[in-house]
Amino acid sequence: MNSTNQQATPQDIALLEKLQQEFMHMVAHRLRAPLTAIRGASEIINTSDIQTMDKQDLTKLLNIINYEAKQALEQLSLVVDAVDSSEKLSINKKSADINKLIRERVSYFSEKVKTKGVTITTMLPDTFPQISFDPLRITQLVDNLIINSIKATSQGGHIEISVLTEGNKLILKVSDNGVGISNENQRLLFQDPTQSLLSSQREEGLIEKHPVHLGLFLSKKILDLHGGSISISSVVNKGTTVTCYIPIEEGLLPAPHDMLLNSKVS
Repeated sequence: MNSTNQQATPQDIALLEKLQQEFMHMVAHRLRAPLTAIRGASEIINTSDIQTMDKQDLTKLLNIINYEAKQALEQLSLVVDAVDSSEKLSINKKSADINKLIRERVSYFSEKVKTKGVTITTMLPDTFPQISFDPLRITQLVDNLIINSIKATSQGGHIEISVLTEGNKLILKVSDNGVGISNENQRLLFQDPTQSLLSSQREEGLIEKHPVHLGLFLSKKILDLHGGSISISSVVNKGTTVTCYIPIEEGLLPAPHDMLLNSKVS
């Protein structure tokens, strides 16, 4: 079929509208938490007498605004990357602490899900050497997976993040006991959402059920750039586990005694 003069079908338009809705939902979801925190801190300052306000309290509020503004900018960058062409993505590897990164992200999201009654726990090595990766991109990856689990998990749910090594690979797992994903939809999760208008999908009638996951698509691209990979295991109404594999450069492997895991509730 000649695509040059092909007109958009109702199915094409439906999927494009779904992509637009998903994009707007992603923007709202990722910016709501930091903007809410910024608004709360700024309202306290605006309604207080700065001259008599305790300096430590004022500094704390200003730090909250500064930190959450950075979070908002990072989340906005993530959304832009997710809908941008994959060729524009790049990484800047450096020696960094993966455990520290994960603890910081879990601490951040744990505060956000308290009202939902969701718990986030970690299973991390007691000690782990610094390895080479792009901290910004892996932060985006971890955020993607945690946010997806939060969205899939209902009141009283549980999310667990674990790290271990296997050979020369670091294995990062994010598991939840949420709604799960059907086998039919699992094979579509990592597809480029901008390339979803395939005639085969329309013929299979998947267009209405197609799960548009911009975050998972970007997560795969981030791991591809690190020479890694991603897989998913899910059972409907039981939960999902996403497993990420990141190569560890030679000489950076931890000693065997460092791989004893302990559980830390965040």
